[in-house]
Amino acid sequence: MRRISIAIMVVMLTAPGAQAMLRAGPEITSVVLDATDSDKVAIRIRGVPCKAAVSTNAGQSFVAVAEQDVQPNLSTNLTAGMRRYVLVDSFQLLRSDDAGVTWTNTAATSFLRDQSRAAVEEERIWFREEYGSRLQPRSALWHPLFGVSALGYLLVTVLTLRQAGSLRAALLGVRGLVVLLLVWVLLWGFHTVVRHWTDAQYPMAYWNTSGQMHPSPKLGLAMAITALPLPLLAYLVFLWPILPGSAEVLTQRLPEGRRRFAFAICVVAGTVFALFHLCMMFVGYFWE
Repeated sequence: MRRISIAIMVVMLTAPGAQAMLRAGPEITSVVLDATDSDKVAIRIRGVPCKAAVSTNAGQSFVAVAEQDVQPNLSTNLTAGMRRYVLVDSFQLLRSDDAGVTWTNTAATSFLRDQSRAAVEEERIWFREEYGSRLQPRSALWHPLFGVSALGYLLVTVLTLRQAGSLRAALLGVRGLVVLLLVWVLLWGFHTVVRHWTDAQYPMAYWNTSGQMHPSPKLGLAMAITALPLPLLAYLVFLWPILPGSAEVLTQRLPEGRRRFAFAICVVAGTVFALFHLCMMFVGYFWE
């Protein structure tokens, strides 16, 4: 089950990354040269909010202009006197001042790069404002709470069950700590991977208004458990009754009638815990 859950998590989190890698960057679709002024050249762009730009100094710098101010068709005659312009790979605009003997790269490429950075930053701000509450950073109290809970479980288990044998009580406590360690690793890893994709893997390339993937409320709940103390505490409350020895701890000093009630608590907690994970893994999507 653990291997299956890890595999599912990896597939769900790497699929958006593959889509991001396949997304095309900004490119120049048209170049227009002013027939009367070879210093003035205009470009049309796609892939960024800025759709057109004009240079009045032979491509040394570009400024954004309205899209309708630039002709839509790529000119087949980018020649004026000794000056030549040529578009290479849709993002490099080269200029020659000696009829093609030597070539110089214009500022068109750096202009596209700056526009792309600005667009990414704008989308990043929008993304955080819109979905930041579903992608909480991990609280400084999260790890200490998990550690205190694990220590509390160990002490309660060993001290309560030692009358039935100290060695058996210690073994039950250690088995429970191993389970808690695995849970801690999975929760920590899930939060780390999701934050990695949203922070370091250029998320705005595919988690934007024109894309199809946004963090869902389901992902927000999972991230809250892996980042915030109170959701983690609620999660551990349902986990504790199904840890090794917990049922015996609950029923150790209770009358027979109440022992059944305590056992029922463990069964209900285990059922809720299992159904919650089945829902998180197989019902709905982490990304909308």
